Amino acid sequence: MTNERPIDRRKIIFAAFAAVPVAALPGPARASIADPAVLATLDGLKESHRCMEAADALLGADMVKFAAWQRLNPCPRSKRGTRRWTKVSRKVLGELTGDSLDTLREAQDRFREAGKAVVASMEGRP
Repeated sequence: MTNERPIDRRKIIFAAFAAVPVAALPGPARASIADPAVLATLDGLKESHRCMEAADALLGADMVKFAAWQRLNPCPRSKRGTRRWTKVSRKVLGELTGDSLDTLREAQDRFREAGKAVVASMEGRP
């Protein structure tokens, strides 16, 4: 089992969108993005994406700590020991990742709201 995380397609789409300069967009899209209100909502989206990436990195660091704990505390082979180890490992996982997981969820909510704001600001445009 590798420690590689699955690819998040939303991040790839956002990175591709962020890499496209406004001048390279076709006529109607360029005109709609030239609006200051739309640009402001896009800036908010980019900032919330940066916050989400930082929170994801924080959670990743905490998961590395949990993986180290798992290596130091292997699961016993007995049924009773496995149940006890599972309870302890869930508690340790909650202690290690609780704050960073909450931060990531809040950042994801802000990113989702920023995306909705971008869509709302572009509604009714050609």
